[in-house]
Amino acid sequence: KKIVEIELRKIDKYLSNYETIQITEYSSLHAIELIRNYSKSHGLVIPDAIIASVAIEKKLPLHTLNIKDFRFIHGLKLL
Repeated sequence: KKIVEIELRKIDKYLSNYETIQITEYSSLHAIELIRNYSKSHGLVIPDAIIASVAIEKKLPLHTLNIKDFRFIHGLKLL
């Protein structure tokens, strides 16, 4: 149990360096639209659709090493 607590503290410390962005109703609805448009043709999965829709809504670039998973999404700026 002690090891789990230590690991959770490490994770909390790491995540504290990042801002939390809430998922809005717009993001949710846009993610559903992205899934409808790209799940079969490009293999888009729900978590990636949510990430992309939040980035688009907040006008934030998406930093990713998986450009192929996102490059087809219109309006998403990739870095």
